Formats: sequence, C-alpha cells, structure tokens
Amino acid sequence: YGDLGQFSLEVKKENVNIGGSPFTMETVADQITMCMLKGKGSYKGSINQPLQFQIVTKMIDGSSIYEVPTDEVKVDITGPEKVPFQLSESQEPGVFDVSYMTNKVGKYLIKVDLFGTITESTLDI
Repeated sequence: YGDLGQFSLEVKKENVNIGGSPFTMETVADQITMCMLKGKGSYKGSINQPLQFQIVTKMIDGSSIYEVPTDEVKVDITGPEKVPFQLSESQEPGVFDVSYMTNKVGKYLIKVDLFGTITESTLDI
C-alpha cells in the first residue's frame, strides 16, 4: 500500500506557509475491514459451561466485498486464566464461530485481531 499513517503537509506561497499550514493528514489503505463480535458468549457466561460467540467480518476493496481468510483472524481470551478456544468457519460467508469454556470466575478480555486492527469485548463470568 505504500506509506500509511500520519503525515504533515506544508503549503507555501512565495516560500511562506499559508494559513493553517502545515496540515496534518492521515493516509489509509483503500481496503476497508470490518469486525464485530456477536452473541452472549462475547460478554457474559458461567464457569464450566460451553460458551460461544461469532466474529462477523467483511473486507471491502472499492466496490467488491471479499471473504476474510481464517488465518487472518487471531483470537485471544485472557483473564484469571488463559482460555483455550476453537475457531471455525460458519456456514455464513465472513462469519467465524468461537467456542470455549472458562474454569474460573472473573473478568476476561476477548481480543480479535483482524489485519492488525483489534476488536475487544469484556466478558463477565
């Protein structure tokens, strides 16, 4: 994609910055990704009970919508313990199912990393 991030742009007239210059701007990729957590298991549950939620993703490039590859979806569930989970593709395109079980009461943090963009949810057990 080239250089992405925050940049400073100077606009000058007769070698003097015009009003407001330098301007701050941010360049972003023309590809847009969306990630959302869906389901009770993304925010509430009980110990020693099977829990689940879905990760809904979309990847848009111009006017085209693409499926996100499974290996680009990174999940981490931590709290009083690190929680093992199973990630699988749903029958619905761009949707992933996450199943897990906790053994300890407390607050957990679910983190989903999609192409470096983090989506988080707090889970109360």
